[in-house]
Amino acid sequence: MIQRGRYNAAMRVTVFGASGLLGQELVKEFSGEQLTALSSKDADLRDPSRIREIIRGSRPEWIILAAAYTDVDGCESNRDLAFGVNTQGAIHVAQAAREGLTAHGWEIGSHTRTHPRQCNCGHATPRSRRPRR
Repeated sequence: MIQRGRYNAAMRVTVFGASGLLGQELVKEFSGEQLTALSSKDADLRDPSRIREIIRGSRPEWIILAAAYTDVDGCESNRDLAFGVNTQGAIHVAQAAREGLTAHGWEIGSHTRTHPRQCNCGHATPRSRRPRR
């Protein structure tokens, strides 16, 4: 649980991916804060205008991106969707945060969990984790 002194005001926090396993725990953790918790039904990460609208409206001090398309088989069969959510979605959130002058941001996830090395959906594997040939 987050501890704060009695004179500290609640933080404005926006969580994308609030309905996922991690997102649900984050919502519990930040329950005492001024929280905007969004599921994929509330905010399609592929829609940059909607993401900007949310960030302008919530004026967060912190943005936590815990959203991802995590179905590994689905990522293989729906490459455009996986790329749109997992790559372009993160870019849209970052751009909107920069435009909205958000102070802090976190992206939480595991690329290797949702996009194993054999994934051919267009996601780059970090250099340190690329298999050697």
